Amino acid sequence: MLSQEQALGRIFQLPAPVTVTQADLNALAAALGYDVPVSWAPPTYMFVLAEPAFTAFYTDPELELRLQNIIHVSQSFEYVRPVIPGDVLRVILTINKLQIRGEAEFITLNGVVTAADDSVVATFISVVLHRRYTVSSPNSVTQPARSARTE
Repeated sequence: MLSQEQALGRIFQLPAPVTVTQADLNALAAALGYDVPVSWAPPTYMFVLAEPAFTAFYTDPELELRLQNIIHVSQSFEYVRPVIPGDVLRVILTINKLQIRGEAEFITLNGVVTAADDSVVATFISVVLHRRYTVSSPNSVTQPARSARTE
């Protein structure tokens, strides 16, 4: 993992703006149990839209993250206006906070979704926990001991 100074402010974004389609909104709405067609994006659409930026974050070689060691802790969204079909949107994620406690790294990412005219459509915060294990040999990983359950 990069040092806190190197990680903070690091930016991840979509490779290109995304045009929101009615089909995309309907597919997500149907998967979430909404009646379709919908007039605007379901609340969690921002997370779907931001997935390529999150993938860039998870796979950044300088961060040395292991996807299997990441737990999604929380997320929140704040919409300035609804997302509707035809919107052309960009997403930028920024590492805003990094807390390290032993082998646990709490990483806070702030996201901003903007329209083609650069107006802010929504913001969101996502917190992930990355557990960094100690490598004891090339073929093994030392993991914390688990306590035995007693019934």
